[in-house]
Amino acid sequence: MNSESVKKKRIGVIHAVLGSAAPLTKVIREVSPDTEVLNFVNEEMLSYVNRNGGVDAIAMRMFANQVFHAEEAGVDAIVIACNVFVARADAVEPFVSVPVITVDSAMQEKAAAIGGRIGVMGTNHSAVPACCAGIRRAADKAGLPIPEIVNGTVTEAAAALSGGDTGKFDSLLTERALELVNEGCGAIVLSQVTMARAKAAMQRAGISVPILTSPEECAKRLASLWK
Repeated sequence: MNSESVKKKRIGVIHAVLGSAAPLTKVIREVSPDTEVLNFVNEEMLSYVNRNGGVDAIAMRMFANQVFHAEEAGVDAIVIACNVFVARADAVEPFVSVPVITVDSAMQEKAAAIGGRIGVMGTNHSAVPACCAGIRRAADKAGLPIPEIVNGTVTEAAAALSGGDTGKFDSLLTERALELVNEGCGAIVLSQVTMARAKAAMQRAGISVPILTSPEECAKRLASLWK
């Protein structure tokens, strides 16, 4: 076996929130143990967007620089892990020579395939609409019926996580997920990377419908790239 055949794949992941690095790295390594994950974090990207009310040329330069740094590090693929910038992946992809994957695209495609009535959860008011738009685009692209989507935003959970109270974070999200199931949702989508940790609590609470997380589905997509 030559050295090239055993060379580890290197994944560069672009984050605008430090808290998303650990959960995504953990799942990628679980699915593909031989994968090396390099995290490129610039929290000023999201802070700037929040201060200025949107993504402008300055924000795009910060984002593009992170992507270029990742490619220069010799990665085999780049994952855009910040929800604010996933819609801008197409703008930078022509300028790099490796695949660029958005963290939530595989999750949105799976949600579209499940169809029916879906609960989409988030911890801020921008995450759910962005995820819903992605699910609708995925359904339209695949020629599938557009799912009926129920908004499951829980803003209180963001404050709990920021304060380090992960138990309360999981509990708040689980409570809302149970409500969504009772409202007839046949699947739950956790729209943000940082929400993936709550899946286990939801399952322990007896939620048996599919619970989709972006780290898990993204890791599976990455593993499939080199099969």
